[in-house]
Amino acid sequence: MFAAVAVTGRAVLKALIASFSVYLLPVFTVHIFYFWGWAIGAELLAGKSGREPAWLAADAALAFGLQAGAFLLFLWIFSGRAWRWFALVAAVPAFEVALTWAYLLAIPGIFLIEAETATETGDWPIACRIEDATLLPVRAPAYPDLARAQEAWVGSATAPGSWRRMTGTDCRLEETAHRRPSERGSLIAVAAGGAALFTAHGGDPPVSRYWHLDPVSGAAAELTAPEAAKYWKLTLSRDGQAVGWIESERRGQHWERRLKTRAVATGRERSVVLSGLDRGQPEILALDGFEGGVTIALYPGKVLAFDGAGAPAWGPIDTGDIKHVGRYFTRIGDGWVAWEIYRDKGRERIIWDLPQGAGRHEVPLGSSINDLVVSPDGALIVVSTSTGLNIGAVRDSLFALRTRDGAEVYRRFFRKYTRARMAFLGARHLAVTRADLDQGGGWIEVLQVPPAAAGE
Repeated sequence: MFAAVAVTGRAVLKALIASFSVYLLPVFTVHIFYFWGWAIGAELLAGKSGREPAWLAADAALAFGLQAGAFLLFLWIFSGRAWRWFALVAAVPAFEVALTWAYLLAIPGIFLIEAETATETGDWPIACRIEDATLLPVRAPAYPDLARAQEAWVGSATAPGSWRRMTGTDCRLEETAHRRPSERGSLIAVAAGGAALFTAHGGDPPVSRYWHLDPVSGAAAELTAPEAAKYWKLTLSRDGQAVGWIESERRGQHWERRLKTRAVATGRERSVVLSGLDRGQPEILALDGFEGGVTIALYPGKVLAFDGAGAPAWGPIDTGDIKHVGRYFTRIGDGWVAWEIYRDKGRERIIWDLPQGAGRHEVPLGSSINDLVVSPDGALIVVSTSTGLNIGAVRDSLFALRTRDGAEVYRRFFRKYTRARMAFLGARHLAVTRADLDQGGGWIEVLQVPPAAAGE
């Protein structure tokens, strides 16, 4: 192209200067837009992106390529007649499309998404199915109490705010006696047998209000916060008859942590000092009852238990690479399973140490753990994955790991953003919620787990 025209030093200089105009191209995202020059400058010169060196090199190569392309285009324009300026009418949109595709889609996809190499496997027959239903994402203790009782809490896919209980493995639903509080809120915790904790947020300043829902009388009893409580975060006991929280008081260089429990029926309260728990931010994972023990998670990566008198009962368990345990921990006998639902960098991990065996599993980049359940006998870990990315073609998945050897014994892929949830009903039945995005509804299927999948 350039052999047919006379290229002068003046044209080269003008083309070089004009090539910097590519940095005025806008970069459009879902919420904001910014100029390409500001983005690449902050990334390469200010070091504010936190991206790995290879990603920075790819973005630098994109910047060089765009500017080189602009230089050649302007050199052609400045070396010919004025009509060549009309080429910008097509060139500017082409450069914008190339920038958007490369910077927001192609290059991030290389570093944020790994190809899924697993294939669908296993044949778990469907025992029964419930239409217009979804498993509620309620908090349960860090023990498989509901699974052992073959219970799950079910809401309506088309009528948010309603709930029923699934009992048994034959998709039988029973209406609860609960009288729902008039405030706008949701169930946040449940216990085997039907007790539940309901919460609503509001007021000025905003506060959390709690109601205990009795499974027999159906009464919704509001729980009044103690006057001295600054941060009142309640946990429902495993028997459903008490609530508990932790209060902290600084004493010199250390903190004194007290487990406070309240019997719902009588309002009686109890306070126990948790011996040796003077550091970290404790989070209750399970409360055994009004006078029972408590299981607690601490950062980084520690889980321990105290008896009813506040003395250490077991632990601490070290969850290894998983530092933010929170509620993503299940205790099975003397063993445990811990997992992550978010990482800034790297694959999310599942780590287990159970009587059947110990192991770890990593989810490919681009996928994130949406839900995880453990069979009450510890033989199987079932995981639902989705993606938090709006790029790529990452499919949702549901897969099961045999804890004895880490083998994947079941896998199914779903369309993006299906976000399946699960609940074990006993050791060999698994309830799975899937949403129908096209029809706006959903359903629950109860899968029967073959004994061979569990290693029997």
